[in-house]
Amino acid sequence: MKRISMSSTPSILLVDDNEVEASAIRESILSQLGEKPLIYEARTYQGAVEFLEQHHDAGDPIALVVTDYWLAELTNCEGLDLIQYVHGSPKHSEFTRCLLYSAMKQNMNATRRIHALRDVLLWGSIEHGVRDRDDFLPTSPARHDIIKDINDYLRTCSQTHKTSPVPTAKFRLKKTLILVLVAIGVGIGFQFAVSGREISAPLHAAFYSFLCVFVFIGLLQTWIGGGFVTKVLQLTGNIGTTFFK
Repeated sequence: MKRISMSSTPSILLVDDNEVEASAIRESILSQLGEKPLIYEARTYQGAVEFLEQHHDAGDPIALVVTDYWLAELTNCEGLDLIQYVHGSPKHSEFTRCLLYSAMKQNMNATRRIHALRDVLLWGSIEHGVRDRDDFLPTSPARHDIIKDINDYLRTCSQTHKTSPVPTAKFRLKKTLILVLVAIGVGIGFQFAVSGREISAPLHAAFYSFLCVFVFIGLLQTWIGGGFVTKVLQLTGNIGTTFFK
């Protein structure tokens, strides 16, 4: 099983179709940060996606994507499309946060989309994750706040060293086989334990129901992911709490 881990020196992916402006923002970030992160650059949406995939597959996911809202490659909001891509991919949204900037922040015409993607924005908020391009200028009062947000987030990444297993299909099949064999073994063991004893039908039903639920949850965790199971259990708990208030 391959393991993905956030390196002790988290990296940043800067996405801007304008090389001059990208260079200025890069220098603005590097000149103020305490620990110097690795900053990579991409000029297009597709280039950024390929870069994210390559680094994740190599076991070194990008910690922060800093992207321009307006990219001239295909449409007028490719930067937001890139954040949508990160948001919609569990393998990226677990490790990567995004900072969106624009020269026309006040005129953005996709406010609802931005709000829907706030979970993957820096610190999970629009206030911290959406900025005006001019905020990066040395003369801007907001520059200090942006750099502090980035610095604090990268420091958090370095301290937590988040790790997450990324199972291959072979590993999933192996785990499924083990799970099924364990369930069969427990079932056979139960039959031997109760052989010659009078066990009520409801007890039999309860035991095998529990065993089936155990196998079902194990299969969900193996093929869909533990996060899905956790969310289902949390939702069930919330519904139960609301119902029995």
